[in-house]
Amino acid sequence: MTQAQADQITANGLPNRPLREVERSVNYDALLAKALGVTTEQLQAARQQIKTAHLDAQVASGQITQAQADGIKAHDALFAHAKFQAGMKSAFEADVKQAVSDGVITQTQADQIIKDNAAGHGFLGGGHAGPAGGDRRPRAPKGGNGPTN
Repeated sequence: MTQAQADQITANGLPNRPLREVERSVNYDALLAKALGVTTEQLQAARQQIKTAHLDAQVASGQITQAQADGIKAHDALFAHAKFQAGMKSAFEADVKQAVSDGVITQTQADQIIKDNAAGHGFLGGGHAGPAGGDRRPRAPKGGNGPTN
């Protein structure tokens, strides 16, 4: 959130939209990187290094197999690839437009969906647990020590 946005909220109260939309407009990676005195690229590299080390530790402890870890790493690499992202974006936008043509959603709803997606908060939006968001690592059952799938 910029200082101007904070000042506007202080002066006028919260905008006439849900708080989660206001929160989504904040670039937390940029703020965190600035607070740590690193670039956003360095922050992303550190996240990837930690994730890789964690996966390796899960393999070593028997929580997941090497094949599962390799699959997670491949998934992350695919979703981080610019050409793949562009193709997914094109397909997503085409399907949203088709939903308008089919009468499933309105053009206004489609515009908002595409806008949210472009801002990283839609179907293809990113998250803190990986390029596509969400933590997809398999878990051992409670009390168990082996992979779940």
